Amino acid sequence: MERRNYPRSEGVVTVRIEAQGIDCQGQARDISTRGIFIALEEGRLKESARSVRLHFEIDTGVQVLSRHISGKIVRNDGDGLAVRFAEHDVLGRAVVHELMYYMQLCRGESLPASGCTHDSMMWADGRAA
Repeated sequence: MERRNYPRSEGVVTVRIEAQGIDCQGQARDISTRGIFIALEEGRLKESARSVRLHFEIDTGVQVLSRHISGKIVRNDGDGLAVRFAEHDVLGRAVVHELMYYMQLCRGESLPASGCTHDSMMWADGRAA
């Protein structure tokens, strides 16, 4: 049963993961404004790891944008991680929205006439994301 309430982007982006002095490489999948699933390709995180720093590189065709976001590991399957972003991290949400925007462009999807995905997302208190 699908319980997700937030739109997701199903594209794939390479990400470097840092946690407790260990670096891993993976593919970011199933991205939403609240979290991400990363399929690990190189390296493994310790079961005890709870926090991670994610390093994305977005190739726009003109330049490579480097973006970073932190999160908490909510599931470690050994070869994959589910990471939840901080709820009120405005800069983190901007990074995720930018990442989703570029993924949408790379897949050739048309953008909504009303603007970017994050233009219509609101916080619980009514503020824009």
